[in-house]
Amino acid sequence: MYRIVVLLLALPLYVSAHGSGVSIERQVGEYFVDIGYSPSPIEELAEVRFDFSLRRLDGSHEEPFDRIWVRIEGGGRTFFASGIAKAEFGPTTLLFRFSQAGEHVLSVRYENNGEIVTELKEIFVVVPSEERKISSWYVVGCAVVTIFFATGFLAGRYWPKLKRAGTAAH
Repeated sequence: MYRIVVLLLALPLYVSAHGSGVSIERQVGEYFVDIGYSPSPIEELAEVRFDFSLRRLDGSHEEPFDRIWVRIEGGGRTFFASGIAKAEFGPTTLLFRFSQAGEHVLSVRYENNGEIVTELKEIFVVVPSEERKISSWYVVGCAVVTIFFATGFLAGRYWPKLKRAGTAAH
């Protein structure tokens, strides 16, 4: 009974696979690799959902795999590297939050019973976060306000002395 309830709840996810967002769809040998992701564009600091599937080129059926190996690299660093077991129900999914903007490489290797089925490397760009843009403007604004207050404080403290010194010289 439990499995039937889980299947009915997961079926809409499996049927739509990745109905919203964008797909990286590539022919690799005799396979069709489909990696859906959302949101698009990928923004730093935002959580991104990747859905992985593998089909035969003729579209006859999904190619069996029992795990994928995923690596995400960028700017000379490896941000993520791990194996992910194929989901029993629904798409095989990875949730990831990119910590920096720029060009990244997503490498995916599909495996079945310890054998490599196929591999794909895809380059994509992570755009700067709106949050980070706002926060940098916030920092600039705070710096300007601080300079104004410091100037006002110093002028208030030393202006009368300078004024008296200027008056005494005449």
